[in-house]
Amino acid sequence: MNRLLMFLLLCFLASCRKDKPTQEPLPILGTCQAVSESGCFSTTTANGLLTYTTSGGGEIIADLGSPGYQTIYIRHRMYPALNLTLVGYRSQGGRTFHMERLNNRHIKNRQYSRRTIVFPDGAKMTLVADSPDGPARSLSIYDGTQAHHYNLTCDVLEYSSTASADLARRMDEAEADGEAGGIEITENGVLFFNLYTEDQPGKVINKRYNLGELHHNDPSKVTDHYDDPGQPNT
Repeated sequence: MNRLLMFLLLCFLASCRKDKPTQEPLPILGTCQAVSESGCFSTTTANGLLTYTTSGGGEIIADLGSPGYQTIYIRHRMYPALNLTLVGYRSQGGRTFHMERLNNRHIKNRQYSRRTIVFPDGAKMTLVADSPDGPARSLSIYDGTQAHHYNLTCDVLEYSSTASADLARRMDEAEADGEAGGIEITENGVLFFNLYTEDQPGKVINKRYNLGELHHNDPSKVTDHYDDPGQPNT
């Protein structure tokens, strides 16, 4: 009887292992192998624009075609007056995107080699560079089931999928966010803030502080909440 019970138990455990679904492996990035765009991500090769609209109305526009200064624009359809920009010059064949401006007001420079912007709907954009003011290497976007990865060293979209929220989450978790902040639409206007740092995947240090603010009654007025010690004009 004991042997029969042991046999049935082993069969049950074997069937559980057999039926357990396998996770889709993470994509191999950094290959400069192009894929077709999908979902809300689009590229315009004629003028070097990358665009993405999040599920909640956030907008990312990366202007990669300008010969000098190049810019990533962060906007939101719920507050058309918002114009958060990451600006930088072409340096040794790369783009830096290290200067952060809120409606043309220079708020600060990037503090880490990685910079993440979180939208109110939870969508994330992560920029990876060589150093705080060095050339950017990649731009990743994670938004629900969508995951997109653009290699800035060879101007190639290496990954673009809308198929799996689980895979998008695991890709996001595998990539450290670095200096992470976001935008928040409030009853008074818009807040631009920093939220946490993540030097290594999973090692998050929470520390929220406001960087800049826009006001409904005067969108042209920018309140600078942050004093960048390395920049005398911020």
